[in-house]
This record gives sequence, C-alpha cells and structure tokens, in this order.
Amino acid sequence: MAQMKTQAIAEMKVKLGKHYGVVADAPAPGAGHVYTLDGEILQWHAGNRAERMLVGAGTGREWADIHFWLTDDTGKKVFDHTDTIKAEFWGNAYAGSVGQLSHPLADKISRRLANARLN
Repeated sequence: MAQMKTQAIAEMKVKLGKHYGVVADAPAPGAGHVYTLDGEILQWHAGNRAERMLVGAGTGREWADIHFWLTDDTGKKVFDHTDTIKAEFWGNAYAGSVGQLSHPLADKISRRLANARLN
C-alpha cells in the first residue's frame, strides 16, 4: 500500500499539479486551503494470468472497487466517489514493484478529481 501511495502521489502531481499542490503528508497548520484525500479498497480480485492467455480479450485482469473522498480544512466532505479500477490491458512499467493496479488507481482518482469542480 505504501508503494501504491507513492505512485498515486507522483501521478497526481503530474496530472493535478498545475491546479493543486500535491503532498504526501499534511502541511503545517495555517498553510492555506487544504483538501485531504482518503480512501479504501472495498473489494479486490487478483486476476488470473492463465485466463488472460487462454480466453484473452481483457478477461482475467486484476481489479478492485475503490471508494475515495476529499475533505476540506474544516472536515467537511466535498467530494465522495466509488469506482472500479482494472489492470491495464497490456500491463504497466510499475507492475513488478507495485502491482497492476497502481497506475490505474492513480489515473482514475486524478481524472475524477480534475472534474470535481473544487474551490
């Protein structure tokens, strides 16, 4: 999970960094308007390499149902979303160290937050 967090933060800095400061740890009090991202994995399915090879067409991929939300500096929930992420069809460069879901997780959350219309 720590490696997935690192990958997600790096991806969010690239995708959201023009609009928001993205940091791993909470900034010091008085740092300005702050949103905190929290989340949980509701369900996870490991996938099956044999099924991917025999059946093909994207079957047997690793997937997870995720729930994530943003709270503002007053503790009010300003964004709440549940989604499904799936391993990329052809894998990714990070799969050996952080698994097949790290990039899709970061990408999905970044895209949803980019469209969230936050103040």
